[in-house]
Amino acid sequence: MVNNSCVKKKIIVLLDILLNHRSEENTITVNQIIEELSNRGISAERKSIYSDIRVLKECGYNVKCIKGRANKYYMWHNSLTKTEVSELITIFEKEIDINNIKREQIFSKLKSLID
Repeated sequence: MVNNSCVKKKIIVLLDILLNHRSEENTITVNQIIEELSNRGISAERKSIYSDIRVLKECGYNVKCIKGRANKYYMWHNSLTKTEVSELITIFEKEIDINNIKREQIFSKLKSLID
């Protein structure tokens, strides 16, 4: 049976690793995650990494995956505050040169950032 404190430590270290990879240009593969965990004295298998990433997502962390031969992961971070997004929505609401379809698309995307 796996030691519960080791499992907790692994997921916290995984979170730390992902927080150092925060864009599509700065990703990490599962093999690289396993290597990084090993460098920190934690052993892990591929299946447990996938499971831990799923747990992080369920806890509200915005872990993104770029599908490919070797999936690449990163922790997406919205650098806009809710106030800034609200201000952008207000600006776009007043813009009359944008067609209605485009306006609705922009509203939807901006609102999803604060929901």
